Amino acid sequence: MRSSLILLVCLLFILTGCKEDKQLSGDASTASDYLENMGYEIVSLTREDSILLQEHHLTDPGYEQIWKVQPFKPASYVDEEIAVVEFEVDNHPLEEVSDEKTTIVTVYLNKGEVIGGWSFPKDPYKALGGGVYSIDGRTMEEVQGEK
Repeated sequence: MRSSLILLVCLLFILTGCKEDKQLSGDASTASDYLENMGYEIVSLTREDSILLQEHHLTDPGYEQIWKVQPFKPASYVDEEIAVVEFEVDNHPLEEVSDEKTTIVTVYLNKGEVIGGWSFPKDPYKALGGGVYSIDGRTMEEVQGEK
């Protein structure tokens, strides 16, 4: 009986150790590589989606802050599909000014190329000033000042 139990436990360890990791999609892999090249450590993939960018998105108050921290002009992507990939990351600049240990970063891609994104402290109640930040943690004012 004891040897059967040991055998069962060993078998469980072997099966658990052989579990295959979930593969990232092409867009998620591209976004992950992009963030890792920025020096961020990927904690987890939290969401993957897409949006067909329409005119109404450009004037929607829900998107207004997001568009203001982008390095691209959203109007140039109207009627195009934008992949939206969201990660929880570590080692992000927002961690230096927030007491959060991780940050949520959303990456936008078009035709497999990263075009922009935004970031936010993991706990939205600890947001610094109530808005979203550029993918590298800059405020809307900082981004707009560069344009």
